[in-house]
Amino acid sequence: MSVIISIALLLVAFIVIIIFASSNNRSERYSTDIGVSCYLLCAGNFADLSSATILSESIKMKGGAGYIYKNNNYNVIISIYFEDKKAKTVQNTLLDKGETVSIITISLPAVTHGLLEDNENERIKGSIVAVSNTVNTVYEISNGFDTGALSRRAVKQELQKLNEELVNEYEKNNVMEIFKKDKLKVFNEIMFKIAFSINEVMLSDDFQSKDLRFLNIDICVMLTTI
Repeated sequence: MSVIISIALLLVAFIVIIIFASSNNRSERYSTDIGVSCYLLCAGNFADLSSATILSESIKMKGGAGYIYKNNNYNVIISIYFEDKKAKTVQNTLLDKGETVSIITISLPAVTHGLLEDNENERIKGSIVAVSNTVNTVYEISNGFDTGALSRRAVKQELQKLNEELVNEYEKNNVMEIFKKDKLKVFNEIMFKIAFSINEVMLSDDFQSKDLRFLNIDICVMLTTI
């Protein structure tokens, strides 16, 4: 009897060791956000798309993004800022000129999930870092091109780097099961769409500052759908 009890205890101990070793290969709950709040300068909002489109075309003619952001109503966006203070400064300048403008704040969501293998967490982290880098770099490129600090050629080179990085991340993710369901699947699909949007601007020979602002807004809006 004592032999049987000893064997049973050894089996229990063995199982506990296996479980412990397995848990050591997994990280605790993992959450990473892209780390950006976006401040959209809005020229007007409408219940119908046709009215928003008319204002959008007018904004584009003046050099604004003219992006139509659907959030209950159709909001026509002039530009995007990552600093609340800067957005308010531009808003106040326009208000002083008699224009009606408001600020819409959108926060890019965290990508949170349960226990995964360490290599899976590292893959997710790599993709989120790539997207975060894209969001910030496009913003910097837009400002640099707007002020003349960056040439069209330099902008294209930077956009190409971002496009290649995102496509590379997407292809790596595509062979992993964790990116084939739920929020991670949506995130991976959005990453590919961002790469496609960047490529469209990159291939244009006559893009303007407003096109880069439009791209930056579009990237941030896409990411809010995760």
